[in-house]
Amino acid sequence: MALTTSKSFVENIPAFLEFLQECGLTDKLRSVPSNPISEKDETHSLFKKSIVMSGSRDKELEKQLEKLGASLSSSVNKTTFAVITPEPDSTTGKVATAKKLGTPIYTPEQFKYRFLKE
Repeated sequence: MALTTSKSFVENIPAFLEFLQECGLTDKLRSVPSNPISEKDETHSLFKKSIVMSGSRDKELEKQLEKLGASLSSSVNKTTFAVITPEPDSTTGKVATAKKLGTPIYTPEQFKYRFLKE
């Protein structure tokens, strides 16, 4: 059955191309490169580390962390490597939990200086 189906498919490609031309859709045939699998920096100290952001999101920092293979988490637990917040002295749940667990807390600037120096 597979041979019959594939044969029928191939035989009808010219008719399909003609259909696309009639509809003005031939531009849809151009090749679109797939997104290459991004390589993570397995040697970086943040590789496979769980990071939590609290108080605000820094999209650029999130992209950098993703490139390095770190994961962003929404809650603090014993496996959290660091919490990033603009207000380290805050009494929010995430910061309080980080303090209770002894998880390091950084401002975005402190975190970038310590871990993302170029």
